[in-house]
Amino acid sequence: MLNVALSDCVQWAYGVAFFQVSASHLSPDSYDILVKAGTSVPVSQLRMMLQDLLANRFKLVVHRETRMLPVYELAVAKGGPKLPAANVAKSSPQVHAAESLPRIKNDAFLFSDAPMAEFAQMLTQLRGIDLPVVDRTGIAGTFDVVLKTAPAAARDGDTAALFAIIEDQLGLKLVAAKAPIEVLVIDHAEKPSEN
Repeated sequence: MLNVALSDCVQWAYGVAFFQVSASHLSPDSYDILVKAGTSVPVSQLRMMLQDLLANRFKLVVHRETRMLPVYELAVAKGGPKLPAANVAKSSPQVHAAESLPRIKNDAFLFSDAPMAEFAQMLTQLRGIDLPVVDRTGIAGTFDVVLKTAPAAARDGDTAALFAIIEDQLGLKLVAAKAPIEVLVIDHAEKPSEN
């Protein structure tokens, strides 16, 4: 990890999004973290190793709690959803890593084989959508969703345009609400010890 802030390290180590980290007293300093392993190590073990490093070198102390936070609820708009047909379930489900951002093709976002909860998480990452998005559609299945002209709106951080695109093209809407979100609270952190 090169030129990373402690908050970035915490997000990756604990598998949480930026809005799930509560820390008012972290230093803005950046660090380079280099770890060598003798053999290939799974990501889950790398996360645990980084948690251990943060506890030992930064004296990091955290706890989890649930807080009511502002969110956008992804809901069905008036007139109903305009989603493509749900993907046909395969006899042996394909296991794939969830992507955090959609792909871009021909000035459109492509969300491949995404259930609504995963689609909502990807919307959270788009510039212009400033709150976490929580799926409240009640729609089951996975979908190959295309959002035309959305990349330009996201590049510009145009929240109103993104909301309109989602509603016009998908028959879904983002509604401001509050929801319980698990938060990682940083109780203590220090400058790291020397190498």
